Amino acid sequence: MPAAIASCLASGAKTNPHASGRRSARVRSYQARWVVPMDRPPLPGGVVAVAGDTIVSVTPAGETPADVDLGDVILLPGLINVHTHLDLSQAAACRPASASAAVPLPDWLEQVVAIRRHQTFAQRQEAMQAGLLACWQAGVTTVGDIVTDPQLWPMLTRSPLRGVAFLEVLGLTLPRAEAARRAAEAWLTPALSGASSLAGTSPLAGFPVSAAAPSSESAEPAPCRWRRGVSPHAPYSVRRELFAAALDLAAQGQCPVAIHLAESQEEAELLHTRRGAFRDLLQRLGVWDPAGLIPSWEALLAWASSHRGPVLWIHANYLAPRSLPAHHTVVYCPRTHAAFGHSPYPLPGWRHAGVRLCLATDSLASNPDLNLLAEARFVHQRYPDLPAEEVLGMITREAAAALGSEAQLGTLTPGKAADLIVLPWPPGIPTHTDPCRAILESAVPVAGVMIAGRWLSVPNNRRQSPSLPENDGEQRPAPPENGEQ
Repeated sequence: MPAAIASCLASGAKTNPHASGRRSARVRSYQARWVVPMDRPPLPGGVVAVAGDTIVSVTPAGETPADVDLGDVILLPGLINVHTHLDLSQAAACRPASASAAVPLPDWLEQVVAIRRHQTFAQRQEAMQAGLLACWQAGVTTVGDIVTDPQLWPMLTRSPLRGVAFLEVLGLTLPRAEAARRAAEAWLTPALSGASSLAGTSPLAGFPVSAAAPSSESAEPAPCRWRRGVSPHAPYSVRRELFAAALDLAAQGQCPVAIHLAESQEEAELLHTRRGAFRDLLQRLGVWDPAGLIPSWEALLAWASSHRGPVLWIHANYLAPRSLPAHHTVVYCPRTHAAFGHSPYPLPGWRHAGVRLCLATDSLASNPDLNLLAEARFVHQRYPDLPAEEVLGMITREAAAALGSEAQLGTLTPGKAADLIVLPWPPGIPTHTDPCRAILESAVPVAGVMIAGRWLSVPNNRRQSPSLPENDGEQRPAPPENGEQ
């Protein structure tokens, strides 16, 4: 981890005559041992040029001189964690100690419900802030977060991260389902009205890192980097009419949808027999109504097939792989899956079916950290025949498409957002090694993060072009130490 966060260089910069806005943005180019664009093969000695918040070029070695040589590092698109629950970032007490010691999912959920019921708003804010910081430290620049409290929206929009905030809606009984429908409608009102949402201040304001200061390009408020989505929670907690209403509202607002599906055998038992551990849990919570249950997983898949926006099927641990619409994604949470001792994940089947697959961390109530690279490395160990580039694509390129953001995020492509991360070249691995394999077969932590053209942290082995000053004079403290958990 560097001793200080570098600022944008103030002089010697070129201007980009094609940059949008009232003033032309300075162009800054960065060279690395390897650039991994994720939309083409890796580039040895590649150069990425950034103007303002946008990538303007990605070129091979020798084609374009670089302003800054970052040294023996790898440049990769910012990581995208499509599924987590940031407000559970202080719920480690629920985490299974091991697969052999894991409790059934209904019992675990009862623990989570108890935590949420006793959590104050201040505690939810603290958990959210801790989760956002953990994501950033792990190189995650975009998050798909399940939000249980709409009042947390301002905290998300004031962070430097991007994301989709999926409001969780629950209600198996008719009164609870109707209340949840009204909450979802209120949450999606900005999207339904077509209103452009602004955070009201720079999106970096309020983030607990003073280094995340706006660049000198503009002191004006930036547009909010977060979008709204909806998450009808799961087949055991959402009434069939509520599923239909949530999908309809999301379609009207062109919003993404996230649904937990086929997470456990107990869920299958409930739908097939209307009995079992989930029924017992719902009765204890006072929310049991068998008339509200969906007929089957297949029925829910059929209902959602007509939704034209992104649909994320979270977990799908026990769902038989099959063809799904192109805008649907199956989300695999590898270490959470392993922690509960589930049957082997049907990853080969989903690949064979041609369905988009993404990796995610889930929450700290089921996972040791929010390190998305650790999930990819776990998958690489479990499925060594899976191409390393494909695994990294599940947390970059495919993840962007899952959220409906493929035009802006997920690859280092001219015209897309300047979100990228820096990883040091792994010690002991020859530099001619495929960089995707080098990332997955090592434990090197993220050393630098850029979001919308602004460095939040940078590598300390940066080599500056002699004609440029070292920095713009703005001293910024270092962030907390980062490392893979």
